Amino acid sequence: MRLLSYIIVGILIGGFVCGTGCKKEEESPAPTIGEVMKEAAGEIQKTSEKVIEEAEKDLETVTQAIADGSHEAAEKTLKSLEEIKNTLPESLQEKIDQARKALDEATK
Repeated sequence: MRLLSYIIVGILIGGFVCGTGCKKEEESPAPTIGEVMKEAAGEIQKTSEKVIEEAEKDLETVTQAIADGSHEAAEKTLKSLEEIKNTLPESLQEKIDQARKALDEATK
């Protein structure tokens, strides 16, 4: 009988503690396709901006290397720019073409 009393008291205390201190986890609703697409578009925009910034820095490096006579370094960096040229804005594509002409002229 005593054992039964302990079990009942334990159940009551456990129920009281959990009832006042335990929070039921609520599931958050799944994001909508619109929310997912908006987030993805934002990430793509950030990545594009970073790629453009890096391409601009590389183009400056190429220009400086040509001016310094470091044609091998300029060639290596320019080739990497030419590989991604069609993904860049048209203004940068034109600058890459100009850098290629300048490097070709400098190595003649």
